[in-house]
Amino acid sequence: MKNIVFIDSAEKQFKGNIHMHTTRSDGKLLPEKAIGKFRDAGYDFVMVSDHEIYWDIEDGKLKIQSSPIRHAKIIGYDADGFNKCFADGQLFESLEWEINTQMRYFRVELIDENGNKAWLQPVFVEDIL
Repeated sequence: MKNIVFIDSAEKQFKGNIHMHTTRSDGKLLPEKAIGKFRDAGYDFVMVSDHEIYWDIEDGKLKIQSSPIRHAKIIGYDADGFNKCFADGQLFESLEWEINTQMRYFRVELIDENGNKAWLQPVFVEDIL
C-alpha cells in the first residue's frame, strides 16, 4: 500500500464552512451574528446558503430583491453552450430579467456594495416555466 499525503502541511491550511443557514431562511442567527461566530471561532471563510427567498419567477421573469448590489451577472446555459447577460450600474436593490426559454438552466452571481459575492444555485428553466 502506498503512503498518500492528502494535506500538505507545508502549505497554509484554511478552515471554513460551506453550508450555513441564517434567519433569512430557516437558521437561528442573523447573518452578521452567524458569520461573526465563525470568525470568532477562527474560521477563514463561511458560505451562507440560505434557501431561495430572495428571488421569484413571475410572468417568465426572474425577480431578485436584495441588499444594495453593485453588480449582477446572469449566466444562462443552452444547448449550444452558454451566454452571459450583465446588469451593471450604481447600487440597486432589485433586478428583473426576462428568462430565455431556450436555456436549459441559469445561475446568478451578485456582488454587494462591500465586494461580497453571492450565487443562486442553478435554476432549471423547464422546472419553473
